[in-house]
Amino acid sequence: LVFSPPHPHLWILRPPAAASSGDQQQTPWTVYRGAFSPAMAAVEEKKREYARKATQKRVGSSTKASSVESGLNKFEVKKTMDDATREFLKTAMKQDRLCATLESREVESLLKGMKYFEFSKGTPIIKEGETGSQFFVLQKGAAEVTVGGALINTMTEGCAFGGLALLYNCPRTATVTATSDIVAWGASGA
Repeated sequence: LVFSPPHPHLWILRPPAAASSGDQQQTPWTVYRGAFSPAMAAVEEKKREYARKATQKRVGSSTKASSVESGLNKFEVKKTMDDATREFLKTAMKQDRLCATLESREVESLLKGMKYFEFSKGTPIIKEGETGSQFFVLQKGAAEVTVGGALINTMTEGCAFGGLALLYNCPRTATVTATSDIVAWGASGA
């Protein structure tokens, strides 16, 4: 059997090609939560394909950002990304459930377009209900995530947020506010 990891939590097992395979098609078997299922392989592949296509359509599109996110330029600082920062951002993006579906070239495309931001304590970075276009990775500092005013999470360096804005022109599902001075890198889907 040949093992190939198309996704960190999904392994596809393909039987080796038979010498006289003829017109028979090889069925990929998926190991998913300990069960073998060719149907599950197709479902998982469709999910990844849909996520990739949605990203290709959204990243670099001309969707307008909300007035709040248009104001993010006042937090932008001109800075060149060094190799250590690039690797840090790649690692953080691989740990994000949305970015984990991206192909290497899509990650590289995002990295090329990322800008450096500095936010002071108490600054709302994204606001629930407002249409967004920015995806962020925290490099330094901490932030809190609230939904409907209730604290649901805290984030520190290496955490990514705002990824849905890269795929869909939809309202933000949470508010992220700096709880300390923050350094973040952001990519725009607009």
